[in-house]
Amino acid sequence: MVVAKPTLPEPPRSEVVHDRRKQSGVVRAQRLHQRTELFVEIAFTSEGGSAIGYARNISLGGMYVETTDPAPFGTKVTLHVPLPGFDDLADIEAIVRWQDDAGMGLQFGTMGAKLTFALTELAKQ
Repeated sequence: MVVAKPTLPEPPRSEVVHDRRKQSGVVRAQRLHQRTELFVEIAFTSEGGSAIGYARNISLGGMYVETTDPAPFGTKVTLHVPLPGFDDLADIEAIVRWQDDAGMGLQFGTMGAKLTFALTELAKQ
C-alpha cells in the first residue's frame, strides 16, 4: 500500500511584481517586510561620490530610491535620511540589490534598535 505524503502549504510571503523590473529580466521579488509608500528627500554616498534622491517606499528590509544617479549593483552606500527622533540626518548602511532607469532598490545593513524604531515610525507617517 502506497501512502501519499501530505502536501504542506507554502509559508506566507508578500510578493511584489514591478513592471519596470520585467525589462531587466527580474519578474518577481519576494518581500519579507511590508513596504510603505512615501516621498522623502534623502542623500546617499558611496565610493563613487554623493547624490540625492527620493525614498519612494520603505520597509525594515530596505527602500527604493528614485534618483537620476543610481549606484551600480552591489555597491555599498550610506543613506542620509531624516528620521523621527533624530536631530540630524541618520546614516543607514545599505547595498544596491537592483537598479532601473528611475532609481535603485536597496537592502539595509545591520541596524541598532534606535534606527530600527525610527524607520518603523517613518513608515507609519
